[in-house]
Amino acid sequence: MVRLLYQFILSLFLQRDAVLKIGPGRKDQLTLQQCFSNVFISGMIGSGKTTGICANLALGLYGHPSRPGALILCQKPDESARHIAYMRQTGRLADLIHVKPGGRWRINLLDSELSARGGGVESAKALLGVIMEAANRNRQRTSSDSYWPESSERQMGYAMALIQMAGLVVGFQEVLEFCQSLPNSPEQFKDPKWRQTSSAAKIVLAASMNCSETRAFKMAWEWFSTEWPELSEKTRSIIQSVTLNTLDKLLSNRFADLITGETTFTAEKALRDGKLVIFDVPGAVYGPPAQWAAVAVKLLFQRAAMRRSLKEPCRPFIFYTDEAANFCVPELDAMFLSQSRQFKCICINVIQNIPLAVTALGSSEAARHQVQAWTSNHATVIGCENSDPETNKLLSNFAGEVTEVTFGGSSGTSQPFDIVSDFLGQPQGNISASWNQVFRPALPPDAFVSLSKGGKSKIVQAYVFQSGRRFSNGNTFIRAQFRQRF
Repeated sequence: MVRLLYQFILSLFLQRDAVLKIGPGRKDQLTLQQCFSNVFISGMIGSGKTTGICANLALGLYGHPSRPGALILCQKPDESARHIAYMRQTGRLADLIHVKPGGRWRINLLDSELSARGGGVESAKALLGVIMEAANRNRQRTSSDSYWPESSERQMGYAMALIQMAGLVVGFQEVLEFCQSLPNSPEQFKDPKWRQTSSAAKIVLAASMNCSETRAFKMAWEWFSTEWPELSEKTRSIIQSVTLNTLDKLLSNRFADLITGETTFTAEKALRDGKLVIFDVPGAVYGPPAQWAAVAVKLLFQRAAMRRSLKEPCRPFIFYTDEAANFCVPELDAMFLSQSRQFKCICINVIQNIPLAVTALGSSEAARHQVQAWTSNHATVIGCENSDPETNKLLSNFAGEVTEVTFGGSSGTSQPFDIVSDFLGQPQGNISASWNQVFRPALPPDAFVSLSKGGKSKIVQAYVFQSGRRFSNGNTFIRAQFRQRF
């Protein structure tokens, strides 16, 4: 009943496919189809972007007749409560999957990727690689440093392969226990006592009984029996420390049970049934490991979305991330953003400003280029009040430039110009005039400094840009107003 009432009220103001009113004109609306080309929102702290634009956009999307699913990643502790309120207003509480410490919903990330259609050991290894990249993005690295995470990723890949071949469920805990019990030397590998007590040895024995003739087992056996024990002690200990540190940070937090062990929901089911998944493990509360886990969850859902059959109708699915730079994997996100429309996915990325995004990705020149590539993959850009010059200049560039004719002149006499004398033909001295055609920003950067932030007026202002579109004001941008929703 609540949902039907909300849709009726929405239909009074919006077209059927519209999710957000962005201007006074009848067609100044943001539609679901336009959202498939992704939405980028920026605004400084206190600009009203969360309670204004984001709140109204979320309500419009959750209440859309197509009943889209969603994955909401939380950086702040109050974010889940806001989205649950939006779901309540739009009659979507029955579709909620609230993943939080102590809750019923869990997803074993590694086992889900290993058992997914089109998944496997290599894609699960890549999932671990993404976690390691997110964990090390702010560290100064040399060209040789990539050897250690790549070797660690390879170690965990063989561990996952052997555990799976043994017929066991693969999780972070199982991989950790396997790696901790590996042989430290060729002599230990041959020791009967070690073989009786090592969980790794028992897993390899079980795997050999099931898959001894497969190429995957033969490669894993060669690594387990020869390559790993024969590594130098220093090399082996560094690889081992990278592996154990990564797994330990994920498993030593209160949210560990949410991403390993028993699975109670899958990404594929959430996509198919239009579930609204809130991964409520805020980085502000649980620290960097929570962000790494959220990045892995996002990648798992992205892959599930891209594995959907396009021959059948696909339910829309939303990827919503506030403080989005904390959950960004530049190369993978750029690829997904460029294809998301095809797979009926809507990516909504919200940040404060460009410098903060660059800092989150490592503060390097490469990080700056990655942020530029990332932002350019959003067809709809919304800029709220902002005091950052770099962000405002970027948004100003989205509006383009206009031409303006300027005039100038000078007089060679000390007497002021007399139009009557000039008309009568009396000399006025040497007079020159000039004019030039110049380009200037259609929307100056300082226009974002004075936008309304809400507060007493409860009205948040923002400039909206959309590629390939002119609004009712004749421009490629329009100043929109949104009512704050607390």
